[in-house]
Amino acid sequence: MTLVPPVSWSLLGRAIRFSPRTRSQACQVRRVGVLKTYLSMTVLRGGLFLGLCLGGASVAQPGDRFGNAELLPEVPPGFSISVFARDPVVRNPWALAFDDRGRLCVGMGPQYPAPQPDTPGDRIVVLEDVDGDGVAEVAKTFAEGLNCIQGMAWHGRELWVGNAPDLTVLRDVDGDDIADEYVKIYTDLGSSAQGLYGLTWAPDGRLYFCKGSSSGLSLDGDSPREPGRVAPKPFRDLWGVPGPRGSPDLPPAQSFHRKDYRRTYHDSRGAEGREGGVFRCDARGRGLEIVARGCRNPEALTFDSGFNWLSADAITLEAGKLIAPFTGAHFGWGHGWMKPGAGGDVMGVTVPASVPLFPGRATGLLFLDSPLWPSAYRGAFLINDALRQATSIYRPQWDGALMKATSDPQPFLQAGKGWYQPMDLAWGPDGAVYVAGWGREPGAVWREGRQENEGRIFRIAPVPTSPRPATWRKPKRTHPRGLWTMVELIEDLSSALPAWRVNAHEELILRGFNDLGTVRSLVERGRLEQREETWLLWVIGRAYPDLGPQYDPVIRWLRADQGLNRRLQALRILAWRQSRSRADRTLAPPVEVLDLTEDPLPRIRLEAWQTLKQGAWHWTDDWILGRLDREEDPVVFFSAVDALRMHPDPRQLKRLLAQRTGPSRRGLLLSLLSLNLLDREEVLSQSTCPDDKVRQIAHSWLEQVQPGPTGRGLGLPSARSATPTGAPR
Repeated sequence: MTLVPPVSWSLLGRAIRFSPRTRSQACQVRRVGVLKTYLSMTVLRGGLFLGLCLGGASVAQPGDRFGNAELLPEVPPGFSISVFARDPVVRNPWALAFDDRGRLCVGMGPQYPAPQPDTPGDRIVVLEDVDGDGVAEVAKTFAEGLNCIQGMAWHGRELWVGNAPDLTVLRDVDGDDIADEYVKIYTDLGSSAQGLYGLTWAPDGRLYFCKGSSSGLSLDGDSPREPGRVAPKPFRDLWGVPGPRGSPDLPPAQSFHRKDYRRTYHDSRGAEGREGGVFRCDARGRGLEIVARGCRNPEALTFDSGFNWLSADAITLEAGKLIAPFTGAHFGWGHGWMKPGAGGDVMGVTVPASVPLFPGRATGLLFLDSPLWPSAYRGAFLINDALRQATSIYRPQWDGALMKATSDPQPFLQAGKGWYQPMDLAWGPDGAVYVAGWGREPGAVWREGRQENEGRIFRIAPVPTSPRPATWRKPKRTHPRGLWTMVELIEDLSSALPAWRVNAHEELILRGFNDLGTVRSLVERGRLEQREETWLLWVIGRAYPDLGPQYDPVIRWLRADQGLNRRLQALRILAWRQSRSRADRTLAPPVEVLDLTEDPLPRIRLEAWQTLKQGAWHWTDDWILGRLDREEDPVVFFSAVDALRMHPDPRQLKRLLAQRTGPSRRGLLLSLLSLNLLDREEVLSQSTCPDDKVRQIAHSWLEQVQPGPTGRGLGLPSARSATPTGAPR
């Protein structure tokens, strides 16, 4: 049987080459030409076939062990599991991201866990299921020579890659499916041991991502260890490292052609910073700021259909917790003076975990919101656990303003008789969930100069959709998005595929006032799925930010009769607007927001405080302290205390501390301690306060902080330094 149809072998010879490094270590064929089509594929009915493409490797399909159904992981009744791709094309794959053409991009390579300067770089391979049978036939190398790839997210034609110590953007300039431009947006971000994870574009147009506690090489002094290598200021703030004297808050990005690109080496045994957290920035890398902190190594991040975040923080190699980040949240790790077991549950000190410490290591999170899945599984999260070789379901419920689990995470997929070490997971265009599975070894294994690790991409789907024809390949996908109708764009907003959702969202915003009426009528009709409603609300909020109070629908959405999701998104949109204008501190929050700090719903009160924190100080001391005295929800109380830190005159907080009693006194003490504005004698005076919780906070500070003129704060910014890095000044 002929494996490859007749071709011009001279043409094939010009289209491919063997690089010296490839010959010596991987013996792989890599593309270097500019041909844009691949050769035909021939499938062998025995289950093993060869997909030969220009510059890509053959896709070896399930063979003996993993092709055997009883050796695949076990799934619940009503679901099927198959192997989408396997080694040698994928080896220890870590990060997954589907592009807008429905192709799976896989980040993998030998960099993890302890790369040396001469360790070959990681690469990104594009896998394509051409005939829609649930199995990849084509593999193409999109980019290579990168640091350990631990997160990826598409934004238009740019692939954003978390490859610590860099955050990198890859651009295919000439459309040949090979990245031509490599841009280091940030560098010196620490090692891959606690790296960059969970890259996610959100409805507010910003990229969110996690960073573990490993720090860069930036030091305090006259110059960095390496010229031109300085982390942005928000990272240095998180680590507690001042940085070289005179360093810019946001060093400029560095752009390279793929032939000139060199990754930034960082020893995995590098320094440990104070804490890790969640960051966000805009599509140019500007506006970089810390969203949440107090983490050790958050390895996953996602949000649900209502733009509510969930993250997994690995506290040790064998245990972690689930947290629900929001702006200003602190989850306890690296806290300056309140240690675990020393009263850290005092309301207002830190934010409680959504799921306290559990055995295992959550390496991937995904919200289940595809209409192709059974209703019993929608509205929950899938959690990959590489340590326990399982994927679990986390069903959230709201306890006041805190997202918690209805019970312990329940098993969904287990290794069974086979091997299953899941890392990242992603929605596919066909409604299936794709899981990156490592082999038996936790790091790169070399034999005779070649990496020999196993690797699997598993495909999990409800039985009726597994496999099914590729009905998602609609005619519109062959046309530029600018030619799509409104119906076609809004259809993509309801997709589970992030690339489709983000691209359609940005196109709707670009169209601006021309389609305002259509979008508003869809929202006002009120018959939308929550995910579709959320993204459409943000289209209006971002595309039309200056309509004025009389015509602004966002203000109307704050009313109690508008539904919970619409009210939450309205407050978040107002917070986003406040953050865009807070450099000049001129935009006063609407009076409706002030009233919502006493709304009956804790989630509304939390978002109201989140909005107020983003703007200037427009309320009186008695007003905010009265709110603190009446607040009973711990998450809302924490956010109100965080707002108190933004007081324009911190000395006034000291005067108020001596005058107040009850929860407001506790809030004043917490604010002053976080800003490092009390000396030891002043804290000692609080240790005899009649309020036992105030005494507890004071005693904990006195026990943990060494004597000196001032104590140790949390390294939090004051009101005068709260502008995001790179924001307009």
